[in-house]
Amino acid sequence: MKNFQFRIIAVLFLSFFLVACGKNVQTSQTTPKTDPNNQAQSLSPGDASAVYSLEEVMVHNNESDCWQIVDGKVYNLVSYIPNHPGGKGQILKWCGKDASEIFNLQHNPKTKALLVDYYLGDLK
Repeated sequence: MKNFQFRIIAVLFLSFFLVACGKNVQTSQTTPKTDPNNQAQSLSPGDASAVYSLEEVMVHNNESDCWQIVDGKVYNLVSYIPNHPGGKGQILKWCGKDASEIFNLQHNPKTKALLVDYYLGDLK
């Protein structure tokens, strides 16, 4: 009898634990990231409502945090930096800036289509 009661208590405890952990996981997945330097991070990348000012983009100006503007769209290129055929320096000097003119001079429309994977939102 004691063995049976122990199993019942163990099952109830385990069930409670799993339910509590499940709620915690759901909460962490839906809670937006916050960054005091970038309030806009709470929006999902590519969210149609994501709009950034030039000032917001300018803060993202280094290799570990590189946003660029191309034709009025904002892109996060951090993950692409090591893969750029022209070398990472070509991207790094335009982090936090409007690279539209130089980008369009050096790339064809097929290359521009690749930017969709890095799209964050539009420029205000």
